[in-house]
Amino acid sequence: MYDPSHKLILLRLTLCSLLAGCGFADYEAAPLEPERLLDELARARAVDAPTDAITLAHARDWLRDRGPAVREALAAFETATARAEVSTPLANPAISLGPILGLGTAGSPDVVPYGTFSWSIPWTDRRARRDEVERSRAELARIEVLATLHEVWTEVRREFAALTIADLRLAVADDAVDAASRSVGLLERLVAAGQATAADTAQFELEHARSEAQRIEDELTRTRLAASLATHTGVATSHFRLTSADALPNTPENAPSLDDLRGGIADRHPQLLRLRAAYEASDRTLRLEIIQQYPDLQLLPQFQGEVSESFDLLTLAVGMNLPLFDRNQRAIATAAAHRDEMRTRFKAESARVLAALERARADVAITTRRHRLFEQRILPLAEQGVEIAARAVRAGTGGVLRYLDAARSLRRARRDAFEAQLDALDAWSRLERASGARFLEFPGGGGEDPTPPSPIEPGGSR
Repeated sequence: MYDPSHKLILLRLTLCSLLAGCGFADYEAAPLEPERLLDELARARAVDAPTDAITLAHARDWLRDRGPAVREALAAFETATARAEVSTPLANPAISLGPILGLGTAGSPDVVPYGTFSWSIPWTDRRARRDEVERSRAELARIEVLATLHEVWTEVRREFAALTIADLRLAVADDAVDAASRSVGLLERLVAAGQATAADTAQFELEHARSEAQRIEDELTRTRLAASLATHTGVATSHFRLTSADALPNTPENAPSLDDLRGGIADRHPQLLRLRAAYEASDRTLRLEIIQQYPDLQLLPQFQGEVSESFDLLTLAVGMNLPLFDRNQRAIATAAAHRDEMRTRFKAESARVLAALERARADVAITTRRHRLFEQRILPLAEQGVEIAARAVRAGTGGVLRYLDAARSLRRARRDAFEAQLDALDAWSRLERASGARFLEFPGGGGEDPTPPSPIEPGGSR
C-alpha cells in the first residue's frame, strides 16, 4: 500500500516555516503610574520661573511646550500619523492542511494528504484609497493641533492683557485705600475744629470701606486670571505673580473693514479649517466605500494526494463573490450623507463666523470710542477738577470737603478708565478670535504666534 506519510511531514514543515517567517509584534508593558506622573508634573510646573516681571513671550513658550490642550491634540495627531504611516497591506493568504481518511470495509483506513490555499487579490485601487483616508485623518489631526494652538493662544493673549490691567488696577486700588484713609483722618480733625460734621466723616468712612472691598475684588480678579493663564500654559500660578505696565498691547486706530476681515478667512479661522479638513476626510471615505463595492479575486489552489502511487491532484481555481445583493450600499449611503453633512456644517459655521465677525467689529468700534472718551475727556476733566479744588483750598476760597470729593471722583474716573480699556482690549481679542487674524501688538515681540510643538516621542516625552 502507498505510504503518504512523507508528504504529510512535508506539509507540516511547510506550515511551520510559513508561521516562523511572519514578523509578529511583541507587547511591551507601559504602566500609567499615576502617582509618579503627578509628582513629575508638579515639579515641572514649578521650574523655570523668571525672577523679574513675566512677559508674554514666557507664556507663549510655556503654552507651546506644556499647554495641556496642545499636548492632547498633539498626542491625537501622533496616533493618527502612526496609523497613516503604515500602508494598507495585502490580504493575508489562508492555508489549510490535513489528512483525508479513506474508510472501507476491509483493512486499515487509507490516509492521503490534503491542502488548500486561498488568497484575495484586489483588482481595484482599494489599498491606495484606504491609505488616502488614513492620510486625510492624520491631516485632520494636524489641523486640530494648529487650531487648538491658535485658539488657546488667542485666549492667553487676552488674559495676559487683562492681567496687566489687573495689576495696574491693584496699584490704583491701593492708592484709593490710602487716600480714603487719609481723608477720614483729615475729616476727623475738621470735625474737631468745627469745619465738618459727623455725617461727612461717616460718608468718607463708608468710602474707605468700599475702597477696601473693591481692592479685595480686584485681587480676586487678578488671582483668577493668573490661575486661568497657568491652566492654559501648564505652569504654576505663581509664575504669573508680576507683570509690567509696558506689557499692554497697542491697538490699531480703527478696525479693518468687513470686506478685509472676510478676505481669506476660510484659510485662517480655526473652526473653518477643522471643518474643511473633516470634509476632505469624508470625501476620501466616500471614494473608499465606492471602491469597496467591487469584490476581490480569489485564488483557490487545492492539493490532494491520491490513494495510489500513480499521481496526485492539484486544482487551480479562481473565484469571486458575486455582488448580486450586497454592494456596500449602506456604507456608501452613510459616507455620502456624511460628506453632505460636513458641507452643511461648514456652511452653518461660516454663517456663525460672519455674524460673529460683524458683532466683534461693532464691539471694537463702540468700546474704542468709550475708552477714548475716558482718556481724552473724562480723565482730564476729573484731574482738572482736583487741581481747581486744590487751588481753592490754598487760596482759602474753597472747602476741604469739595477737594476730597473731587479727589474721590478722580479715583473713580481712573478705575472706570481701566474698565473701558479692558473692554476695548476684550473687543479686539474677540475680533481676533472671530477673524483668525492678529491685531493686538504686544511690545517686545512677545505677541507672535507660537510655532507648532515638536512631535511626541515614544514613551510620552518630548
